[in-house]
Amino acid sequence: MDQLKEYLVIPIILVTVIVIGLIHEYRQGSGRDSQTEESIPDFKAYIDVKKKKHAFFEYMLPLIRQSNKRVMVEREILLSMSSAKKLSQSDQLILTSYIHKYKLPKNTTPDFEAIDALLNRIDRVPASLILAQSANESAWGTSRFAKKGKNFFGIWCFT
Repeated sequence: MDQLKEYLVIPIILVTVIVIGLIHEYRQGSGRDSQTEESIPDFKAYIDVKKKKHAFFEYMLPLIRQSNKRVMVEREILLSMSSAKKLSQSDQLILTSYIHKYKLPKNTTPDFEAIDALLNRIDRVPASLILAQSANESAWGTSRFAKKGKNFFGIWCFT
């Protein structure tokens, strides 16, 4: 029974973090609950290139900010763990989930070395870099992959 409780701790903590993040975004007045459910604008319809670029940035920037917020929540969790003298079982479970999510080697143990390795991987990505990459890979949101698959980064998927 104790093992079951240990396995339930991580989903409960992760759900709590997500809910806190959503509440924070709602209180910040982000204006949109989930832009990912919206349809993608028809960027091909823009004749003026400056307007197309502006519309593309306006569409992508809130998504980028939302993703960076989630990443920073994970980073803050790791930073708070790194300042502790000892890791609790729930900390180790969270670390284990991050180790899998961020694809550290399978034999990585959830300890302070793992925190350091994860802190090297979990950080905010500059919006300008993401915007440039997504514009390039998706032809300013006009590619078939962007329109049909909401794939703005040229990631091939065969599922």
